Amino acid sequence: MKTLLYLQNNTFESSKTLEYIIDLAQYLNMALKIIHIQFPDTIVANQASGNQLFQPPDVYLKAKEEYQSQTKKNIELLVKQGKIKKEIPFEYYSGMPAGTLSYLYSIGYFDMLVLENENTKVSLYPYLSIKEIIRFVKCPIWIIPRDKSFTPMTHFTYFSAYQEEDVNAIGFLLNYFKNNISSFNTIYFCTHNSFDEEIKRIGYEAFLKEKTECNFIKSHIYVTEKNSPINQIVNKCIEKDQADLVIALKDNKNFFQQLFYKSFISTILSDIEYPILILHRENFIKNNNAHL
Repeated sequence: MKTLLYLQNNTFESSKTLEYIIDLAQYLNMALKIIHIQFPDTIVANQASGNQLFQPPDVYLKAKEEYQSQTKKNIELLVKQGKIKKEIPFEYYSGMPAGTLSYLYSIGYFDMLVLENENTKVSLYPYLSIKEIIRFVKCPIWIIPRDKSFTPMTHFTYFSAYQEEDVNAIGFLLNYFKNNISSFNTIYFCTHNSFDEEIKRIGYEAFLKEKTECNFIKSHIYVTEKNSPINQIVNKCIEKDQADLVIALKDNKNFFQQLFYKSFISTILSDIEYPILILHRENFIKNNNAHL
């Protein structure tokens, strides 16, 4: 069975969040693990508090005990409530999150990663950036909304860029979620629709249906206003499409990148209150042997 890893960082997760990731793991038919990664117990420069990049040893050990204790209580509570039958594996690491997770993924410790939206903001320590995790950890990464109840995902929206990697990623998704999907829409963003854009959309949709053997897949164009904030663009698009899950392929290399590259990841990490699944472009390049 494949493994879903929940990265608990910055704050204690609520029992509601824990319920969400348990339900998500069951929906995905995956085993669940929880991990907390703390910075090393190192003090840099001098003893002035403003020059300390990492916390002193006594603070580090105290934080470790608190996280372990609180997580154990939350898990035990859900066991008593009958929501889970056994305790969930929980491990506590010291190190830099992106490097630690990259290593653990490379040795097969987990297959997908889940992050809570609240936890994706930079913590008190400025080097803990979830954007770095998304950049360097090349597995599918879930961004889940904070303090929401899990609902089964059946209506999928994929932000497309009309690239071969998109077709490969969509094929992967249709196969992986084949028992859950009732609709699958691809969205292409542009500043204006035209005859040429419509021809591309129709051809792309036909090509997708042929390659994936999926007749219910649909392709749509979403016209954006140049000066609209990205969070408004994305939220309006999701609401219009009535999506349960939004999928974005990181590092697409055409207009989609020009529109979103600098701020899209930051936006979905803080302003989008929907489940997001981020896939990595390089995993879907033809003949690439990266595992998923």
